[in-house]
Amino acid sequence: MRFGTWRICGWWALLIAPQVLWAQAAQQVQIAYRVQPGIDWISDLTTDAMMSFTVVEDRGIVAKSAERGVRFPAQANLVNRQSVRHTTSAAAPDGSFTVDLAFLSKSAAVRDADGQEHVMADESSLVGSRVQAKAMANGHIDAQTMQITGAPEEKTALIRPVFQAMLEQMGALENVSLSTDQGASQRVELTLPIGGITSVAIGMDINYKLVDIKEDIAEIDMVYVMDFGTPDKPMRIKAHGSGAGAMRYDTQRQLILSTTDHSLMDMELEMPEGVIKVQVMNQQKQVARLAEGP
Repeated sequence: MRFGTWRICGWWALLIAPQVLWAQAAQQVQIAYRVQPGIDWISDLTTDAMMSFTVVEDRGIVAKSAERGVRFPAQANLVNRQSVRHTTSAAAPDGSFTVDLAFLSKSAAVRDADGQEHVMADESSLVGSRVQAKAMANGHIDAQTMQITGAPEEKTALIRPVFQAMLEQMGALENVSLSTDQGASQRVELTLPIGGITSVAIGMDINYKLVDIKEDIAEIDMVYVMDFGTPDKPMRIKAHGSGAGAMRYDTQRQLILSTTDHSLMDMELEMPEGVIKVQVMNQQKQVARLAEGP
């Protein structure tokens, strides 16, 4: 469950990767979270998470974990890499267009103390799958038109409600305008189902600062606090944390060139077998490149 939550946040970030509009005279940047027609680019995302696990309350989880070779306290350094192609068609006469996400590659590994990475089986991989939907002229996406192809039937059944929930809530996100002499803040809230078992409520407060614009590239700093949690049953998750990062935007092509951020999250997971505290030190880098070929 804990890894699934991070994956979902990652999917959400990829889906709503913002377009940026720039007004040169006013030295302002507007971050528009709604998708635009006529784009074709690839996002490469790398996440490096150092995780520590301690038992707060043992109701059998220590013995059960020991049977699987896991002893507490425990640590793990997990590295995930993913590439997704984002394509939207030209606008039709009514302004609508097609949104297409193609999952190109995905890998997961555990990094040991010597820096060597050991590949893990990754059941969450969607490589070879595509998610398509219809977007309206205003950038809202009609989640009911969503189609998933290239994934096994059982996996499609699990991820369909997640993607539908994300698409339905994207339209509520407001544009963010900021200038070199005035920052901006934003509150983002999402509720996402998890594996047909429960749902996760995600909240994030973000403060943006436009540092500079050089040769059509906007440099933006970001500081945020984040919390998420689930209902009490069947598994309770409560988490909070904070982070900071930097973004580089090509204002002419309206393209995110790169984002980097680091965060610290504290999570508490309660299950019938006990309560576990998880601390996550996370570093993330996302780089965009123009797609080549069909």
